[in-house]
Amino acid sequence: MTDRLPPPVPGSLHHVEIWVPDLARTVADWQWLLEDLGYTLHQSWENGRSWNLGSTYLVFEQSPALTGDRHDRLAPGLNHLAFHIDTADRVDLLVAKARENG
Repeated sequence: MTDRLPPPVPGSLHHVEIWVPDLARTVADWQWLLEDLGYTLHQSWENGRSWNLGSTYLVFEQSPALTGDRHDRLAPGLNHLAFHIDTADRVDLLVAKARENG
């Protein structure tokens, strides 16, 4: 695995880092979707994983500095991630795959 990414487009998103209480569960929940969308595993370390698509990457890390043990969508902070999907049929396929992946 290489740490070299394509050159960024000025003003584009560089990365998003999300701290999670359970890295193994997070990887199980997200890996299938990210790879289905074209992301590739970029980095892997004891407490984290990152996937990239082009010059943007998404990081999930189980940090020892967490103050809570679960995500609260109603609390300040990250509410959700949204991805561009090309067709409604592709969205339907991803919804079916999400059900298969719990």
